[in-house]
This record gives sequence, C-alpha cells and structure tokens, in this order.
Amino acid sequence: MATDPEPHAAPETHQDSPAPVIRFLAQQASTADQLLLFANGQRIAAALHVVAQLDIAALLADGECDVETLARATGCHASSLERVLRCTALIGVFTESSPGRFSLTPAAELLCSDRPDSLRPVVLLDNSVSLARSLTRLLSSVREGKPGFAQEYGASFTGPPQEGVPESVRTARSLHAQVTTALSRGAAEQCLAHHQELGAFGRVADLTPGDGRFLRELLHRRPEATGVFVGPADQVAVARRPLRSPETSERIEALAVDVLDPEDTGALPQDCDAYLLRAALHALSDEAAGAVLRRVREAIGERKARLLVLDHVVAAGDAWDPAKILDIDMLAVYGGRERNAAQWHRLLRAAGFAAVDHRCLGTGPTRPAHEQGPAASSEEPAAWSLLVAHPD
Repeated sequence: MATDPEPHAAPETHQDSPAPVIRFLAQQASTADQLLLFANGQRIAAALHVVAQLDIAALLADGECDVETLARATGCHASSLERVLRCTALIGVFTESSPGRFSLTPAAELLCSDRPDSLRPVVLLDNSVSLARSLTRLLSSVREGKPGFAQEYGASFTGPPQEGVPESVRTARSLHAQVTTALSRGAAEQCLAHHQELGAFGRVADLTPGDGRFLRELLHRRPEATGVFVGPADQVAVARRPLRSPETSERIEALAVDVLDPEDTGALPQDCDAYLLRAALHALSDEAAGAVLRRVREAIGERKARLLVLDHVVAAGDAWDPAKILDIDMLAVYGGRERNAAQWHRLLRAAGFAAVDHRCLGTGPTRPAHEQGPAASSEEPAAWSLLVAHPD
C-alpha cells in the first residue's frame, strides 16, 4: 500500500551564511549553469520587485510569519506569493525558516522602508515599468548610441516635466530623485571622511545641486576656509537655512546658478581656488559633461585653481566594479556614462584641464589617470574616486 512521503524538513539556515545561489555558484555550478542563471536574472529581479512593492520586509520585521498571513495582509494569492518568496530566498532575500514560513535575512532587512540605508527605492526603480521598457530597447541604444528611454517615451528621463507623460514615468522619476539623493549623500559622506584628499584650499565652490549641508560640514572641518554653494535658485532658497550655522554662516555664500543646466548661463564664482563636482558628471553624456567642465575652466581663467571631481572611475579589464552594471542604465535610460581613467583624462583634456591624479578615496593617491594601465585592475575599486585637475 502506497504511503504519503514524509514532508521534507526545512533546510538549516544561518543569517550570516552565503545565500543558496552563492553556494551553488561556488561549489556546484557548471559554466552552463552560470550562464543560464544570469540569463534568468530578469525573473529574479521581477520577483524581488514584487516583494519590494508588497513591502514584505516590513511585515516580517517582528519575526517569521506564515505565507497565508502575509497573503492576507497584502491581498495576494497565498500559493503564488509563496512561489515568489521561494525564488527570492534563493538569492538570500528572506529565508524559508520552516515549510511555508518566512523570515528576514540581512539582505531582506535592507528592503525595510524605515531604515535610513533602505535599498527599497533602488529595487523599485531598477525594476520599474519605465526602466524595463527602456532596457528592451538596449539593442537600439547600442546601434544608435541613444537612450532607449527617449526612443520609448519621446523625451529624456531627466528632462522637465511634460503633460501626457505616463504615470509610470512620473513614478520612476520620483524614485530616481530619492535614489540620487541617497547616492549624493553617500558620496558626500565618503568625501567628508577623507576630506584631506581634497588638498589645501582657501575658498571652495561646491557646484553640485543639493541643500548646502555638504559645504557646511566641509567647512566645519576646514575652519580656515570659506565657500560658495552654487545651485539652482530653488535649491539655494532651501539651502539658506542650513547655511546659517553659527560656525559657518559668515564663511559661506550662496549663488543661484545651475552649472548642470545648459540654459542657465549665469557666471560661476571667479575667486575660488578649488571647484568641486560631486557625483554629477557620470549622469551626463560626454558632450554635456564637457560643456560643464568648460564653464568651470572659463571661471578659473589664468588662476592657479584646481578642479576636484568626485565620481566613479570604472575599474580596468574584467575587475569587478558595479559601475559597469550601472553604465547599462546610463546607456539605455539616463544618457550618461560611467568612465574609466583614460576616458576621464580625455574628457578633462578636451575641456582645458590636465588630469593630475586619480585617487580612490581612503587608499591615497594613485598614478595620474592617463598613466594607469592594466595593473590597476587588480585593485578593489572604491565606491567613489577623486580626480584632481589643474588648468592645462
């Protein structure tokens, strides 16, 4: 007489152990397995997007929960939700702690929207309808050199608001603003942590849009210096309050000029010995970035001032660098470009600068950008690098 098989025991899980997919790739996967796994990345990303949309991480913040309860809380079909969670657990986002019961993992905790370092907006943006449709036009972008987003929607992603734009585009732009703010904050924190790498200066112009807090914090660390916050008029108005810190209020000025807007032709300050662009140029095409650099070069004139560019510098060769993945978004969606050291050097030279050196923040100066060769590929890339340039 046939008997029902005993239920499989849930695999033992450890929150600090590698995700199942990592163990598989490291221990068992053939070359074909690896290729097929990467080809299936779209499915994994779609499942990850679903759990982020449903905010499953928030529902598990107090401990493990069965899938039926999660389904009721989210208005989902229980069996279908279980299939999606089972997929994300493969990559270490949630774990099936016992059959039909799921709990958080360190990766899943990063999807909790109440965390200051939450990656939920990034996941929602990366798998949004607008970006997905843009990526379906990647082949056209490769052939024509134009963003697929513009081909799909007839406008640039970062362009001014337009009537008739689909709600999915407005949602993606809102998420992009959140992600960009967090990205800029991360760059600012890394720059402040290694502000000595900026070298000596008496007066610095912060040319990066924001709220002025970075310049205030930088001058807290440089009591001998003064600064100018340069940004769009609306941001300058918002920035004036944090700029009024008692320690720095007399040392900071604000100037309403958007150096990233080609239609804003206002003059940049011409009395600074350092000009700083943070996490901005990688979002621009070579043409647009070159125009920004030429404006700075014009402001410097014949003075011995320096240009400080905080941005990604793509690792050479096959070295791991997430900027190489982000560059696909730049190609297909935003119209920007992640650049390697040689590309940065050419861009700076064309605008009238000589690249002096390229520094991975926290690791000290390296050789000049144009002299970096294959040996640089063995180094672990920093999240942000600093390019220091003088007028040519």
